[in-house]
Amino acid sequence: MLADGEANAEVYAAGSKKDQAMVLFRDAVSMVTNSPELSSRVVKSGVRPVWQLSFVPSNSFFKPIANDEGQSGPRPSCGLIDEIHEHKDRYTVDMIEAGFKSRAQPLLFIITNSGTDRQTVAYEYHEHACHVAAREVEDDSFFAYVCALDDGDDPFTDESCWAKANPEIDVILKRSYVRKRVADALHQPSKQNDVMRLNFCIWTEADRAWMTKAAWERTERRPPHRKRDLVIEDFVGAEAYGGLDLSFSQDLTARAIDFPETIAGALHHHLFLTFWTPEETLLERERRDRVPYSLWVKQGLLTPTQGKIVQMGEVGRQLHEDQERFDLRFVAFDRYRHKDLKDRMADGGFDPPMIEHPQGFRRAARLDEATAIRFGLFDEKGSPAENPLWMPSSIEEFEHSIIEERLWTPVNAVLRWNIAGVTPRDDPAGTGNKVFDKRKATGRIDGAVAAAMAIGAAAARFTDGGSALLDFLANPVMTR
Repeated sequence: MLADGEANAEVYAAGSKKDQAMVLFRDAVSMVTNSPELSSRVVKSGVRPVWQLSFVPSNSFFKPIANDEGQSGPRPSCGLIDEIHEHKDRYTVDMIEAGFKSRAQPLLFIITNSGTDRQTVAYEYHEHACHVAAREVEDDSFFAYVCALDDGDDPFTDESCWAKANPEIDVILKRSYVRKRVADALHQPSKQNDVMRLNFCIWTEADRAWMTKAAWERTERRPPHRKRDLVIEDFVGAEAYGGLDLSFSQDLTARAIDFPETIAGALHHHLFLTFWTPEETLLERERRDRVPYSLWVKQGLLTPTQGKIVQMGEVGRQLHEDQERFDLRFVAFDRYRHKDLKDRMADGGFDPPMIEHPQGFRRAARLDEATAIRFGLFDEKGSPAENPLWMPSSIEEFEHSIIEERLWTPVNAVLRWNIAGVTPRDDPAGTGNKVFDKRKATGRIDGAVAAAMAIGAAAARFTDGGSALLDFLANPVMTR
């Protein structure tokens, strides 16, 4: 505004909302307030808050600007956008850059921490910055400075790498503050993603991690009680519980099957996943989701079905096969698309044991009439028995079995991706219960949901409580 030699300079601190734009602008106001030389040359407009700084000799000004003000027609000579990872779209950038056309030497500053959503303008700039810095792309109009850890650095165990992502540590950032953040994250996995993003500039899969990468990778080891790595063929004829999360065209459809076993008084889970996705849109979604669907298909981890939607007939055949090969006690399912699946299974003559698994914070008090009739599950008054399946309790058992190293599963890149994208949502009633939040997940989490339902179903079977369903599964002789 003052020294660039630009007549009628317009400098904007830009944000998607006014409050966001004011953060940076308030710092500029403080600079003027605390500098006698600047104060003698710059005019402030407004009091608490100051809303514009002006330099009268060149008819120039500096002020905040936001999308939500409906601004149009700014002609910035300089734009400053802070924390662009918080911007939901590229409107702010486009608004500033569109006004550059009448300027001889426009300048745009963008600064940001890392985020979680890789479909945003922030990640677009991050990727371009890395490519330019690595000289993989030539763009002499673009200067990039990226603070980052190197591959293999572990900021949770090695303080020596902290300066790579925090070059001003011990100067403007206290090391004791970072130590406390790291210590908190080590004890509370839900804080780890925040620390990785905000303190070590790592792009994460979710803004609040449900499970750490290290904890999940421990589930992929050979179980100490088995002589070889997990293969599903070793469980033919074994007691099994399924979980089913269906999709239409965008998400994955996932079937989980769990083989529980009590070892030294503790319930262990042996978990296997199968995934389906529409074949016709696979490449399009591969580009959008930025994950290697085609490679996963080649590796046999993901099964494409014909057309633009997942074909429920193939899912039904898998459940029928599970029923034929294993002692399948029941398959827990979400209502979404269940009628379509039920119709396709009827067409194929398939009739696996199915029980609905409620998804939210509210319990389903009773089994539906059809399920009660099928299993003969009625209370002493002749009403359908209570449904013991409930998502918060299923997630709790899933989480505890991982942390306590009671869960075992083969390495599966699709499931890894699903687990990394899980964001928990706490019960607003303050009960301490949680569910998986698909709305805030950055990737697909269908495998995690299916796994939670299967594990919750198995845990219900082995939990003391004496409900009609549990008694029936242990000794199926109850009738109406």
